[in-house]
Amino acid sequence: MLMGFPVGYSETPKLLLHLLFLLDHLRRLSSWLLRLAGAADADADTDAGHPRHPCAAAQRLEEHSPAVRFDSLSCGSGGGVTAPRPLPEGCCVCLGDFHAAAEVRRARGCRHVFHRACLDRWAAHGHRTCPLCRTPLLPPLPLPLPLPLPLPPS
Repeated sequence: MLMGFPVGYSETPKLLLHLLFLLDHLRRLSSWLLRLAGAADADADTDAGHPRHPCAAAQRLEEHSPAVRFDSLSCGSGGGVTAPRPLPEGCCVCLGDFHAAAEVRRARGCRHVFHRACLDRWAAHGHRTCPLCRTPLLPPLPLPLPLPLPLPPS
């Protein structure tokens, strides 16, 4: 060693940095060319994380779990012989607190409570289960009735 610097210094780290720099420029160039050609990015169908067209599950969620004010909810029983489950203090999706006038939705299967916008966004992204416990948010779709078979001529 001479004055604290290694004598056998190689150019490998410098070469690696140049290679990474070149790869980053190629990635940016290809992304720019795809956008110029009109090809969609992975995020092109969303605006700030919100899909442009809500899916059918989000519309069914509106029908089956209407939004209510937080102060209108009562402590619901957890089912069975257990004591009533207290209302949560905050939304586990956004980690924000519930205030009295907040619009909330209660999941039907598990009875967890979320901000309306949080649960709507969750469902709009194609999720079909509770964000907290993965219980189905909606009842299963009814199966169509089979068409009756025609009777053979006698």
